[in-house]
Amino acid sequence: MLNLITCDGEHCTRIEGKDEILEALRNGGILRYWLDLEKPTEDEFALLESHFHFHPLSIEDAGSHYERPKADEYEAHSYLSVDSVSLDLSALDNKQADSSDIHIFAVDQISIFFTAEFVVTVHYAQTSALTNLVNQYRQNKRVLSKGTDYLLYMLLDAIVDGYFPMLDELEDQMDALEDEIVQHYNENTLDKIFPLKRELNRLRKHISPLREVMQTILTREFPGISAGVVPYLRDVDDHLFRIYEYLDTFRDQSSNLLDAYLSQMNNEMNRVMRKLSAVSLIFLPLTFLTGFFGMNFEKMPWGGHNPLLWGAVMLAFAGGVAGYFAKKRWL
Repeated sequence: MLNLITCDGEHCTRIEGKDEILEALRNGGILRYWLDLEKPTEDEFALLESHFHFHPLSIEDAGSHYERPKADEYEAHSYLSVDSVSLDLSALDNKQADSSDIHIFAVDQISIFFTAEFVVTVHYAQTSALTNLVNQYRQNKRVLSKGTDYLLYMLLDAIVDGYFPMLDELEDQMDALEDEIVQHYNENTLDKIFPLKRELNRLRKHISPLREVMQTILTREFPGISAGVVPYLRDVDDHLFRIYEYLDTFRDQSSNLLDAYLSQMNNEMNRVMRKLSAVSLIFLPLTFLTGFFGMNFEKMPWGGHNPLLWGAVMLAFAGGVAGYFAKKRWL
């Protein structure tokens, strides 16, 4: 699916459909435009070479469903590859799946071709960041009026800001797991901690190269990016730094959750062993009684006493021990 947003001064227009878009691009006279290729077909993807004549290496990267985030400069254009991440915590509740097969993050690559005249984006999944930006265009028709470099900032800012609601959900999930460990100990909790810990490390590996992309843009003086937009891009880089710090905190917290789970498991084992020991001690006098009088004697000891007396004594002793343990809450 193709979407074209054109801007001539203060007036911007949105065009849909391949034929209409090609006609608008061939007629010329467009000052600036943004072409978005969402789940492009082979014919639509071929426009990158046939119409725009982008560098073959950048087209190859855009055709990949996952390419490590990077920023490359070519003679006629610049190419950026960034990741948009969505979160699905319901995967943690899938008890049928193996823990190694559980993925709570869905990573979608967004390829951005950038010049001073246009921006072309390519992605193979519907991305909320770009959808929200298109919706913002419908309310504010000056999306491109500040230049394509400002649109590039808005794209990067929308993608990066999409991480924050996801981090809030992760924080709530970790708090819920902590309560589950402390208040409602359950062996199934471990099946949630390990995938969460592994997925946090995976997300961190996506954020790290994205920070490198921002540093490359800010330090190399990318063509087409004006000095007035640089402070906005620095703000995006600051947001990425905050996200990276959050992930470090979450990674430590996930390790603490694992330690808390193991500690709670040991406590639960100690409680079980204490109860078993208490029950064994309660039955110890009864075991002694049956064992002693069950032996083969030539002459039964204390034969002149009523056996019921010994049974009553042993039962009283066992009852006293049980009452003591119950008072101590060991049973």
